[in-house]
Amino acid sequence: MATLALFLMEEMFSEITSKQNFDEAFRKTQLGSPKFKFSAIAFSENRTVNLGYLRSAVIFGHYEPGEYVSFPVFEPKERVIFAPKYRDKIVQHAVNNILRDFYEPKFIYDSYACIRGKGNKKAALRIQSFQRKACINYEDPWIVKADVASFFYSIDRDILLGIVRRKIDCPETLALIELIVLGSPGDIGLPLGNLISQLLANVLMNDLDNYIKRTLGVKYYVRYADDLILIVDGKAQAKDVLGCIRAYGRDVLALTFPDKKCYIRPAKHGLETLGYKITPAIILLTSRAKSQIIKRLRNFDRLLHEGKITPPEVTASLMSWYSYARTASCQKFVKQACERTAHIRFTQNERFIILRTQQ
Repeated sequence: MATLALFLMEEMFSEITSKQNFDEAFRKTQLGSPKFKFSAIAFSENRTVNLGYLRSAVIFGHYEPGEYVSFPVFEPKERVIFAPKYRDKIVQHAVNNILRDFYEPKFIYDSYACIRGKGNKKAALRIQSFQRKACINYEDPWIVKADVASFFYSIDRDILLGIVRRKIDCPETLALIELIVLGSPGDIGLPLGNLISQLLANVLMNDLDNYIKRTLGVKYYVRYADDLILIVDGKAQAKDVLGCIRAYGRDVLALTFPDKKCYIRPAKHGLETLGYKITPAIILLTSRAKSQIIKRLRNFDRLLHEGKITPPEVTASLMSWYSYARTASCQKFVKQACERTAHIRFTQNERFIILRTQQ
């Protein structure tokens, strides 16, 4: 087994830098980046040569990430995004393609953020399932909710890389990961604009996941990024578990779980997370999630009136949002919200239609 593991480690960098993987990385970068941007156009005009040079630079250790571009976003909350250059996105896709196949099978089952086949809808349904089971199996079920302060911005890079080194023993792969992580803006944290940040955040938090599952023995536990939801038996155990999580986060991972982002409560009262109000009986949208869709509908309504967006673009965007929202019982709310607009309606068969605009 040790010989096989070593062989796989030696193969990892070859897989990352293979022509096939770089071609796939380029394709994914094109899908995720606007094709009309100058950097995308310039790279694509001589794709074969540029991709070959980039791949060779990575293989022979000459690759250096460029400077990041920063810009603010305001939904779901105000944050600063640091985005890598176009060529650096290709490299990150190449690394991510291989690392996620390596790491995802090692994560606990109930980790749901940025993992294929998972997502917030499945996380919400799993939380509700655990609430129901806990109400049957526990005499006094309590919810523990914990959230890391400024999660991505506060990740200790040295601790993260130490955890990465436990599983990856390929010097070239480690050097490339370190180059990306340590080449990020600032001295601490991971940029939200980095594709690989989501995967590495899961690698870091998987250490905490295993502590909670194996050492603390918590049966009902779900994590989505830095949102931790646990259900235990009794208020005293809830207090103890939360204290242990905060201590482990502080002492081992250098993560802070502030009072304002942590609480315990009886499971029968449910909890708000991921845009849902989740109880054993029903899942609803939170007030904040409702406000966001009303704002989005009004914005689309205005753009339709001004002719700045097409009906197919609006319906595609709204159906994408609704695929998330329909996990909650929200059909009546969505119908009423659409009826407050001039151009958007929601049908009984759960489809958005656009009324013809008056010219």
